[in-house]
Amino acid sequence: LGHLIHHWKSDWPIIISMGWLIIMISSSLSYLMNNTILRILTIISLFACALLVPARRAFAAPTLTFDPSTMTVSADDLITVSLRIDTTPYTTLTSAVAVRYNPEELRLVEVVNGDVFPSLTSANDPEAGLLEITAYTTDKRGVPGRAGALAAVTFEGVNPSGVTTTLGIVCSGSGHDTNILTTKGANVYICGAPKQATVELTASESPILTGVNAP
Repeated sequence: LGHLIHHWKSDWPIIISMGWLIIMISSSLSYLMNNTILRILTIISLFACALLVPARRAFAAPTLTFDPSTMTVSADDLITVSLRIDTTPYTTLTSAVAVRYNPEELRLVEVVNGDVFPSLTSANDPEAGLLEITAYTTDKRGVPGRAGALAAVTFEGVNPSGVTTTLGIVCSGSGHDTNILTTKGANVYICGAPKQATVELTASESPILTGVNAP
């Protein structure tokens, strides 16, 4: 809803102006009903005004995904997952992402900034298994819409082999957990199907990636 409101705000002066023009022309129709030529010209004018109203462009909502989305690693190995973001077509100031994990199966090692925002902070609650990442810019002009890595998150498997665990993006829709904010302060991230990464801890000697790119 935020990204739709953002674009309506940018076009409302034009839409109101065209609306008033159409109303004024329509109100004069009663004086033209006896003149066929003028009536035709009025219809053409109404059609031209309708063409001047800007068409609403359909924008894809920004996305947040894990890459890879599925992997198999040996217990006690390090597991690095890229948190991918696509902010197209919005100019953004910041993105906050809440990542849920099972602390009995994974231990956070580090969080490294990606290539979209210049700065990043993170806070981890190892007891609750909640990692909060905030990437941002202090430049008021924001970061032009683009796709890239928000952050690289590294965990260590701490459970015996044979366990399958998941990482998940927490999104309540309130904007207080996961969001993507534009330079106008609008949250343009829409919570959809839960985005997850599945990690299987096995006794293999080396990591084997079994899938990439969460939908």
